[in-house]
Amino acid sequence: RKDVAVTLHHSVASRCPVPLEERERIECRKKLWVLEEIEGRPTNCQTGQKSHFFGWNNEMGSVENLALQHYEKEENGAWMGIHCENGLFHMLFGLFMCDTLFLDVPHVFQTLYQDAPLDLPSRQFYQNRRAAIDSRLDWLRNAAQGELSSEIQRTYARLRGKRIRGVRWDRWEEEKLGLVCECIGMVMSMDE
Repeated sequence: RKDVAVTLHHSVASRCPVPLEERERIECRKKLWVLEEIEGRPTNCQTGQKSHFFGWNNEMGSVENLALQHYEKEENGAWMGIHCENGLFHMLFGLFMCDTLFLDVPHVFQTLYQDAPLDLPSRQFYQNRRAAIDSRLDWLRNAAQGELSSEIQRTYARLRGKRIRGVRWDRWEEEKLGLVCECIGMVMSMDE
């Protein structure tokens, strides 16, 4: 079997040093996307099947695992990565907005077993909680460096095990979520 090139597009905005001068910030945004090719050894080449590759550890895995292994190498930046699809964002939303999700709004909780209010997928969700949502979003937007990480760790410890829509306690560790929030805080401070 031939080696296959895996093409990845990734953001390099987080590689920009913090804090940035305005001139550097503009330069960083101009170079936002980089094209990088990663060579992989496929284990299957069949249409309709998920592609699998041998990674640098000689174990079979997905293209996402191959990319993670590539970036974990020292010569490629020694990055720590997570393949999560949308799970990370669901987890962060559930934890950061939990108190808002479970506000005492009439008729949206009909059993003790609900993991979210009945109006969550509707426009009524925001309308019923406008002040609380706006206040929480303002706090998130204006949080100082390190506050997001501290908040997510406090909330994680307080709510651990509670059924909340989108929150997967078995998938996300408190420490990793804290690191992710530190990075989000760094990127938000770059935008100021």
